[in-house]
Amino acid sequence: MCNLITPSEDILKRRKDELSETDFKLEHLTSDQKQLLLETLLDRLAAFSNSLKTIGCTDRVIPTFNFRSHNPIKTLPFEIPHAIPDTIKEELNELIEAGLIHRNISQWLSPMILVKKKQNPTNPHKPTSYSFKYNLTVSPEKCVFFKSTIDYLGFNISLNKIQPITSNILKITSFQPPRTVKQVRRFLGLCSFFYRSLIPGFAELTECLTQLTRKNVPIQWTPTHQEAFKKLQDVFFTKPFVRLPDWDKPFVLKTDASGQAISSLFYYKSMRTNCIPFLITVKLYQTQREITLL
Repeated sequence: MCNLITPSEDILKRRKDELSETDFKLEHLTSDQKQLLLETLLDRLAAFSNSLKTIGCTDRVIPTFNFRSHNPIKTLPFEIPHAIPDTIKEELNELIEAGLIHRNISQWLSPMILVKKKQNPTNPHKPTSYSFKYNLTVSPEKCVFFKSTIDYLGFNISLNKIQPITSNILKITSFQPPRTVKQVRRFLGLCSFFYRSLIPGFAELTECLTQLTRKNVPIQWTPTHQEAFKKLQDVFFTKPFVRLPDWDKPFVLKTDASGQAISSLFYYKSMRTNCIPFLITVKLYQTQREITLL
């Protein structure tokens, strides 16, 4: 097996040999910054890997599985698309040669699930002593260094604030008024999955739209729905954001409730405005609305 918990000298040498200066994305830096960073990176090439055969393994975390019984789980294998059998075979052979998987006839085998990756994904990583200690490696093409702002999981993260990425804002603001339940769910999903924590009163604002997604409710697009739809789009035109907290300032917890939803704001006061690092809005179910508060 090529991959071991403790990397051999051969693996460390191969990690260094397969990497070069051009593997790192440093075009946004000045020549002096690039040279200084390259010296640091090249001195730590053992923390990077460009292939599965040198990726490294660790026993820092050992997964455990708890089952209700000792009987093996029986699941039918997934059908392999006709267009990619050669690709699957190639990937499996590469994983086997790298020692990351091996052939097994255990009754506890699970069906293989294939997930197509985006081309040239960009994720923030940094080489640290942790990588060396536990034999973890990172891919240079997925690393970004010394960036003042970065897009990550649907958010644009900068020094002091978090806001939606521009491409998702365009999807929401250009969304046409829904005509089917599926379109309503898609629009609400775009808005709420990532960004409901950025919009005060989100649950109450979307209450009438959420009602259209219930079972056995015919969709009738009324002026009330159009107004809520337009208000939500207008919020994204202004690029909603939350600021990262300033822990040196006192925080204020503010709560509010209505017949449709409850909300809370956790914020601190600055010289110009109230900075909100965290907020929650929750829509009330019908049974919750009928509760009488004393």
